[in-house]
Amino acid sequence: MANLMISDMAAFGRAGEVRSGSTQVSALERIADEATSDDPVEWRVQGEVIARADAPEYADHVGLRLHLHAALDVPCARCLEPRRSVFDIDRRFVVFDSDEAADEAPLDDDRFDPIVANREYDLAELLEDELLLAIDSAGTHETCPPEALARLGLTPLGDVVARLEDEPSAFDILRKLQKGADED
Repeated sequence: MANLMISDMAAFGRAGEVRSGSTQVSALERIADEATSDDPVEWRVQGEVIARADAPEYADHVGLRLHLHAALDVPCARCLEPRRSVFDIDRRFVVFDSDEAADEAPLDDDRFDPIVANREYDLAELLEDELLLAIDSAGTHETCPPEALARLGLTPLGDVVARLEDEPSAFDILRKLQKGADED
């Protein structure tokens, strides 16, 4: 596994150092709670000094550029079976030495995201943060496996899913109540 610690963020950025590697999903604890994969997360981080032409307000600040590729199996929000999600992330960050300084960064700036790193920085946190932001926890299969739906008491009906149970849903009861009130 690649070294995920940067011991001196300012020196890393100013020297334009590059670190890259593959990290198993199981080594990224917060991601392992949300997804699984036999494929490693591939990543590359490069330090930089932000140029005035890129962002005058961050000129001469230390920055990072992250390239990340991951193929994760995330639970489907409908059937709970794994669904494959592929992530290709390319993001730039401006490094601040305190939370207060980062809080002053514009929230609507989509060129750079602020991160805080006094000196030492754990890249695992950055990888986890970016993947957690990218995972769509409400995502579903285009078509869920019928056997998975059946285990949950659901059945596919064209593009929608219906309950197999005989008892009416709360929405069915409300519709009947509304119809009865409309007839009075």
